[in-house]
Parts: sequence; structure tokens; C-alpha cells
Amino acid sequence: MLVSDALGSEPSSNSITMFDQFAFVLSFIGLGFISIIFGAFSFNDLESLRKVSFLFFIFSIFWTLPDLLNFILGEPAAPIPIIILGLIQVGLFYYGSKKGIV
Repeated sequence: MLVSDALGSEPSSNSITMFDQFAFVLSFIGLGFISIIFGAFSFNDLESLRKVSFLFFIFSIFWTLPDLLNFILGEPAAPIPIIILGLIQVGLFYYGSKKGIV
């Protein structure tokens, strides 16, 4: 469904290959982000944890912003539950950067 929304009802084989490659790269970016989050669990200093949480907050804003903007503008976007989960993630990272405790 996403492919037909983005590339039309009859996408070419080159378009499908490009989309598959994009999805492949994006999945590794997501896995890298999750790995960094688990790596941050090794920090014990509260100030360092807050700084890292703020950096995750900034990164997650840029991660969720395209879907949110596309949804607001009526363009093809992720489903609403996915957008809400992304916004919850952003909020939790911001909360952790301001009031997080160990």
C-alpha cells in the first residue's frame, strides 16, 4: 500500500528497487538508534544522562517530524498510532532531559 501511494499503481522495477534499498537503509538507521539508546544505559552520571536524553530528543524530533507534517498537510503518512507513539517517544526523551533521575 505504501509503495502504491508513493509510486503509483504501476511502479517500475527500478522504483521498487530504490524503495527496497531505502527501506533497508532506514531499518539499519533505526537499529543503530536503538543500539545507541541501549549503550546509553552504561552511563551513571546524571548530568551525562540528561545531555544524552536531550540529544535523543533532538534526533527523535527529526525522526517523527516528516510523518507529523505529512499527516497535518493531508499527504500520505504513517498511521495515526505510529505518529502518536513517535510523539510519546519525543515527550519521554524531553522529560528525561529535564527531570530524569537514575
